[in-house]
Amino acid sequence: RVYQTLLLMVVLMVMICVISYLIAHSITTPLKGMVKAFNKLARNKDMSVNIREEGTDELAELAHAFNILVESFRTSLRGVKEETLVIKQTTDNVAISMKESAKLSTSQLHATDSISVAINEMTATISEVANMANSTSDIVQKAYDISVESATNAETSQTMMENLTVELGNTNLVVKKLNDESTLIGNVLNV
Repeated sequence: RVYQTLLLMVVLMVMICVISYLIAHSITTPLKGMVKAFNKLARNKDMSVNIREEGTDELAELAHAFNILVESFRTSLRGVKEETLVIKQTTDNVAISMKESAKLSTSQLHATDSISVAINEMTATISEVANMANSTSDIVQKAYDISVESATNAETSQTMMENLTVELGNTNLVVKKLNDESTLIGNVLNV
């Protein structure tokens, strides 16, 4: 009986060891797979890592939660990549707009310079025209003054001519008188 009990105990011990080994193996194998997946994710930043979900125990739930977490990371990374592309496109558009704005500013600067030169030339031309107008005004004033002086001189000359005409008329009368008197004197002498 003791042998039987011992044999039974040995068989039970062997069975307990085999069952314990199988239970431990069923726990450690998935845990080793999870640790390997975690390390691969941490080292390589490989978001394609997934853990097989086998069974319904806590390890399967942990594998499922890990896979959901990795999928959430993938979705977030896709969103970040899309936003990065949008930001890059926006930055490129802003850079293009800035280049166009710089070109327009340069063009506007050249146009402003051209307008400034044109205004300066117009100012110089207006100044010349004003100087010519002043000169012409001075010449017209001198011509007017000469004209007024000539008109005064003409009136004086006319008055003098009229006086001369009157004097000549008077002289003619005097000469006629003298002629008549000379004729009288000549008659008196002839007598």
